Amino acid sequence: MIKAIESFNNDVGRYPLSDTSNVIRCYIMANGVVTDPSAPCNGKIFVLTDGVNTTYMNIPSDPVTSQNYPYVSAGGTEFAFYAALENTNDKDILRDAQNNIITYPEVSCGSVPCNYKVTEDGLTKSI
Repeated sequence: MIKAIESFNNDVGRYPLSDTSNVIRCYIMANGVVTDPSAPCNGKIFVLTDGVNTTYMNIPSDPVTSQNYPYVSAGGTEFAFYAALENTNDKDILRDAQNNIITYPEVSCGSVPCNYKVTEDGLTKSI
């Protein structure tokens, strides 16, 4: 997913935006200009340029139906992608000094807290 978002940025010059529900949006362009930066993605990361659709990937659904993958990008210059990793022993899950799992309450991964975050700078390794 992150590689698709980066490829989108390389082609368009900015990251896809998100809506108020932290769902990724896609772009429509005409003559090299973004005419609609908030088009519904309908399960794919894509850009529609002068009627030609470039699809970067199908957006995966979390296998646990009560969970989702929030995506946040207000201005297209940065992004954050979140998930709830089930394996709480995963080395990429951040922990505080008391060994408690760090979560991200600013977004919702559904029925469980988000405990994994990737930004345009890479995997979040510290708080």
